Amino acid sequence: MLDGMVSEPKDPAGEAEAFVQASLDAVAWGTCIILGCDDSAISANETTPALDDSSCAGFIGFVGDATRGSLTVCADLEVVRATRPGALVQVDASPREWWAEFCNRVLGYAITRLAINGYPLCLTSPTVVVGTDLHFRPVERPRWKRVRADVGDVYVSVDIRVLENFVGGPMQTDKRFSLSPGGALLFDADDGEME
Repeated sequence: MLDGMVSEPKDPAGEAEAFVQASLDAVAWGTCIILGCDDSAISANETTPALDDSSCAGFIGFVGDATRGSLTVCADLEVVRATRPGALVQVDASPREWWAEFCNRVLGYAITRLAINGYPLCLTSPTVVVGTDLHFRPVERPRWKRVRADVGDVYVSVDIRVLENFVGGPMQTDKRFSLSPGGALLFDADDGEME
């Protein structure tokens, strides 16, 4: 474990746990936007994804002043292929290339929601694996969400470590702060206020 990191939240009010759950919800919300489905497509927390023999998993890390973590997005390979935009199908982009971009987009939406709430994060480059018989160990607390889309199920998970300097608070999830695909959220460089 890295110096200063805690594996379990120390705050008695559960603010760190609320942040972790809000982050998972934000990732599921971003997945819904990309897949074109609404919030009703999101399952309750699950312990592990149910994947077919051939599947794909993408991983992307993030870091903030008081948090560290990673996002995992996985689906059956046929679902990955079915979610590729038409332009990528025409140039025959590999499932790995598309899934890396999918992860970037999902975390991009989640980061926007978290930044609005005062939790700015930076991303790492995504890593994607494609294989047969991929398994994820069940975790003590359910940290997976299933998003049920017309093309099939996509599973998302976040693994977050909250540092000792974490200060929590209520999370704003108001839809008026949502961005449309390709949208931008601008901040005034002088005072950090949203424009």
